[in-house]
Amino acid sequence: MEGYVKFLLLLCLGLARGYNNYDLRLAGTGSTPSQGRLEVYYEGGWGTVCDDLWDQQNVDVVCRQLDYSNGAQGGYSPKARIFGPGSGRILLDDVSCTGEESSIADCPHKTVGTHNCRHSEDVGVICTYEIRLAGTGSTSSQGRVELYAGQWGTVCDDYWGQEDADVVCRQLGFSGALDYTIRAATFGPGTGPIYLDNVRCTGTETSISKCRRNAWGINDCQHREDAGVVCIPGIRLGGSSKKNETLGWGVVEIMSKGEWGTICGAGWTQEDANVACRQLGFSGPAFYYFSDRKFFGAGSGDILFSDVACTGDEDSIIDCPSSSTVNVDPTCTHDQDAEVLCLGAYEGPVVRLGGSNSDESKGWGTVEVYRNGEWGTICNSGWTQEDANVVCNQLGFPDDAFYNLPDYDFFGPGSGSVVLTEVACTGDESSVLDCPSSTADGSNSQCDHDQDVEVLCTPATGARLNQLIPLLKKGDMKQQEEKTADLEMQLREADEKKSADLREKDVVEALVNLLSKLKQK
Repeated sequence: MEGYVKFLLLLCLGLARGYNNYDLRLAGTGSTPSQGRLEVYYEGGWGTVCDDLWDQQNVDVVCRQLDYSNGAQGGYSPKARIFGPGSGRILLDDVSCTGEESSIADCPHKTVGTHNCRHSEDVGVICTYEIRLAGTGSTSSQGRVELYAGQWGTVCDDYWGQEDADVVCRQLGFSGALDYTIRAATFGPGTGPIYLDNVRCTGTETSISKCRRNAWGINDCQHREDAGVVCIPGIRLGGSSKKNETLGWGVVEIMSKGEWGTICGAGWTQEDANVACRQLGFSGPAFYYFSDRKFFGAGSGDILFSDVACTGDEDSIIDCPSSSTVNVDPTCTHDQDAEVLCLGAYEGPVVRLGGSNSDESKGWGTVEVYRNGEWGTICNSGWTQEDANVVCNQLGFPDDAFYNLPDYDFFGPGSGSVVLTEVACTGDESSVLDCPSSTADGSNSQCDHDQDVEVLCTPATGARLNQLIPLLKKGDMKQQEEKTADLEMQLREADEKKSADLREKDVVEALVNLLSKLKQK
């Protein structure tokens, strides 16, 4: 027995020799490696630190000493409020660091062991902390603001406003806040401690802990005053270097449950793209959406959603019906990430292709232009090869139109009103809206959707006549047999003429260059 006691004494002495004076640890109720009551090792024993003169500079030094290189991302708790009182010696009092010291030993303080404190004044530090949104009806983007320091607690609404909500939402990975709540409205009152009070952010801080506020745990509130936020649902554009977030071009990436991921593009529609662009902050509809062609490469993270089916009126993609997380189509890969070109980041005319059986990737369809805040079509009266060339160039196809279709109705009506007629391009214009034309008001009896202009652009993929003939022979397109035969002959002649110089083109580069020119106009 005596030998065993000697062994334990030697073991304790060995452990004690493993510490040096002014080594630190965090202890107390609910403590973790990054938060707890501050204790200092000195001459063989652990003791506490009094909160007199304690401030953010002190806790920054402590957290760096504990190997948190950025200092305190939280703050401090005076009067033993969160982690409880310690026992034994109170070793340090009136600590007054500048914030630049590498150890608390380097900060001015009273002689070790000299103090006028009780353990009810033991200071706690919070080097890192977690933040979440909780409460009735909460989601990943809205809820009662809760912080973790030993346990989950809330924030009082005193001085709570838009700037505070913006900081919290950005800290959670969102672009900002749509709204904020006070008096436990919407999300109900919380439980546990009320950690922060009198929060007064400027709106530029990276964390709520960086805002002016009371020390942790100091408040004069009740849970009926808990604060909440409604964040702008997270969305951003990713992909290759060709993405341009300012213009709204790229792979659609969504934040869901704290992580960024992409959307499977299978079934991606104009309505889905419109919602994504509006969520990104662009007022107009999407200029273009891509359901089967990849221009911007792969997005980052997992594929979080598939089978998105927006009506077009939703505020956020995550409000649209979809299959998410574990139910995502297992056949989807990043080769099918949904992409958008948004409208509204630049001023200038735009053009797209609509109608039935259209194929925008090949440049086949009914011509639609965006003018005065709406999409509409062009009357085919006076439509020429030069007009079609301008449209195809504007769509990103560098060569002349494969053929213009002034007297045929292969693709069916476009959307909106008939907005232009008597277009007379020279062929050198950068946009069809730069060409001389007459404005149609939709009431012109000679121009209706039966006369919508259509084009077949020279496909950048080098498509040949054998790809076009099946299109012309589809039974659901209105045509006369003799017109089809005549058109096939002309297409064959045009194809033979162009076959020598048809080559693979980078559709994206041409499209980006043309749209960039439009922005500069």
